[in-house]
Amino acid sequence: RTAPRGYECHMSCAARGDPAPHVTWYRNDVCLNTDTNYHVTSVSGVCTLLILKVGAKDTGEYKVVLDNPLGSAECSMTLNSEDTTLKIEPELMPS
Repeated sequence: RTAPRGYECHMSCAARGDPAPHVTWYRNDVCLNTDTNYHVTSVSGVCTLLILKVGAKDTGEYKVVLDNPLGSAECSMTLNSEDTTLKIEPELMPS
């Protein structure tokens, strides 16, 4: 998945369990749940990670891990950030 730099990026998954699973998000195996650059929510069985302003530092492998006393599940994806700056190349005109 590719996200343009400077824009929002939402990642989400549906999860349910009894007891309700604990949700942990990771980027390159580093926990994001307490990182203020990311907004993590879990509402009505939908777990969401929001990146408010995608930058080059956000590129990497993202993983969500859900676990409760009965087991665990995980899902992962790779995010690439893309520069959306307009590049204009000068063109030489023959005289």
